[in-house]
Amino acid sequence: SLNKVVTGGFDEIVRVWKTDDMSVIYSLRINGSIQAIYRLRDFESSLIICHSGYIYIFQNSDYTLSLLKERRECVVSKSAFEENSGLLVLGYMNGEVEFWGLGKDKKLTLVEKFVEHEGKVNGLAFSPLGSRCLSVDREGKLILWELSKKVSSKFDVLLKKPALSICFINEATFITGNQNGNVIFWLYYNDQEMYSRYLEISNSSVSRLFFSDYKTTLFIVSDCIIYRISNILEFLEQIFDIVKQK
Repeated sequence: SLNKVVTGGFDEIVRVWKTDDMSVIYSLRINGSIQAIYRLRDFESSLIICHSGYIYIFQNSDYTLSLLKERRECVVSKSAFEENSGLLVLGYMNGEVEFWGLGKDKKLTLVEKFVEHEGKVNGLAFSPLGSRCLSVDREGKLILWELSKKVSSKFDVLLKKPALSICFINEATFITGNQNGNVIFWLYYNDQEMYSRYLEISNSSVSRLFFSDYKTTLFIVSDCIIYRISNILEFLEQIFDIVKQK
């Protein structure tokens, strides 16, 4: 909500904070360290993902906790949530990727399960409209998933260096950042063609990629330094000009 924030981490404790003075007003220990917390569309509840595979619904008003999914042996390394469709994707240390649907009744249903990665899933991201999803692993494999009708892998490529960070710009373009300080801009042209352009940012790992509120400015985090690319759509038109002329 506007006056509360829910956080969690490796200490296995969910905390509710007041935003006006950032004081803790409630805390609760759960089973497992917390990988991620996602706010649901109703603003009244949060989805809590644990590394152990436990998934909970936490009610922000009365602080009740409900278990949605039991743990499993393999560790959850990454997750992503698309709040409009209620689609949750989990990536595991063994390379598995699971897609789960969260219904209006706040129950989870397994949609699809894939074993197409060779090792730990390093990153997951949904496109802005939720029609596609990206997954990358520590071996350098990148998979673009199509979500419009059913979940299916649309395109995969083996990167020279594994991606540490990924981010969609729109439904057809996305970005990856690697440990060598390079950012790669990708354009999905069709089922047989995907184009890329390299940009050298620094000598250190690109740990995070994110946008301003209005998706106009890209921020690139590398070694505690933040780089900025303004007017990102104009920038994309310039670097993919050859594709436009095709």
